[in-house]
Amino acid sequence: MRKSWSVGLAAALFLLAAGGEAWAHKMIAASRVHDDGTVLLQAFFPDGKPARGVTVEVHRPDGSLLAAARTDEEGKLTVTPDGQAGQWTATFTGSMGHKTETRFRVETARQPTEAPGAVGGVAAPVARNGGPAAEARDESLIEKAPFPVADVLAGLGFVFGLSALLMCIKLRAQLRSIRSPEP
Repeated sequence: MRKSWSVGLAAALFLLAAGGEAWAHKMIAASRVHDDGTVLLQAFFPDGKPARGVTVEVHRPDGSLLAAARTDEEGKLTVTPDGQAGQWTATFTGSMGHKTETRFRVETARQPTEAPGAVGGVAAPVARNGGPAAEARDESLIEKAPFPVADVLAGLGFVFGLSALLMCIKLRAQLRSIRSPEP
């Protein structure tokens, strides 16, 4: 009986160690560089729901912070890089440990154009009217991820297989006790 508990405990520890990223808690980020020099950033979850009110830190190619802001109700934020060409990084940090980043490349150095509501080269979250963000208000970078049917079925198969293995171990111990009765 003691051996079956140790096998069960080992199996439980294996499951905990082998656990991957939870699909429901993943946050996805995307970016699009426009011809006018603005960059649309958007964060969303695999089911297509926007990541509202998420903190976004935009870092220049040299790693210094351009600005920190929050996404709007659609999970969007528009930024205007301040003239440095290279690979920029936007890091999205939400509640309950959600964190992701997207990288975008600014090819040519430009001087930022101050937009209405812009502070330090960062425009306000995607505006409903006016400003360079108005053209992006209907644009969305959300791509709803398909439900991972194969992953769910594989997980269920693993759980059922492990259950069958544990039942076999338990039955084997019961058969041994029947074959050799205690005096």
